[in-house]
Amino acid sequence: MYVCNCKGLNETRVRGAIRSGVRHVSKVFQACGETPQCAKCVHRIVVLIQEEHATQLCHPWPDAPNNEDDRLEA
Repeated sequence: MYVCNCKGLNETRVRGAIRSGVRHVSKVFQACGETPQCAKCVHRIVVLIQEEHATQLCHPWPDAPNNEDDRLEA
């Protein structure tokens, strides 16, 4: 799904930028090699930043166990 129609930024690309450590809308555009144009996408990008940040807080490392049984086996 496209997040920014003006610049053709899709959700996968935006989430990739966020996962690399970006936490601000302007930095998302910068990481994607683009500049903001009409700003209609700003709210959606902010939501994606919040979602990704919340996910990273729940799973601070990529191989984090997903449930208690996984932790016991590890």
